[in-house]
Amino acid sequence: MGSLKYDLISLTNLIETEEHFENKAILLAEEIKKNNAWTVPIAVEINTNGIMDGHHRFNAAKILGLRRVPCVFLSYLKNEVFLRSWSTNNQITIDDFFEVINHNKKFPPKTTRHVFNQKIKEINLPLDFLY
Repeated sequence: MGSLKYDLISLTNLIETEEHFENKAILLAEEIKKNNAWTVPIAVEINTNGIMDGHHRFNAAKILGLRRVPCVFLSYLKNEVFLRSWSTNNQITIDDFFEVINHNKKFPPKTTRHVFNQKIKEINLPLDFLY
């Protein structure tokens, strides 16, 4: 299995694929600010910049006024990630994920569950690099 690609990406280049809970994003923004560091990259689909995992982190970054965030790029096609649903009553497919992006829509909060083949490395990036 190859190594994953990490990079700093402008918030304007990322596509939200799920709604989020605003209160959770606010609390996360407060925690990130208190620690003065970003520790978990946002998981992004490599071909579309669609957010797979990290919608609350993305919105916390917006609250903090950050210009960019650390991201890790993954591909469904390379079996680096598998798409599941948090609900046992709802099946989500990769086609559903791309359809949401193509139609500029969003899933409800906590709809998609991404399972990664490789552990996403935590980082310790000072916030000053992200403004």
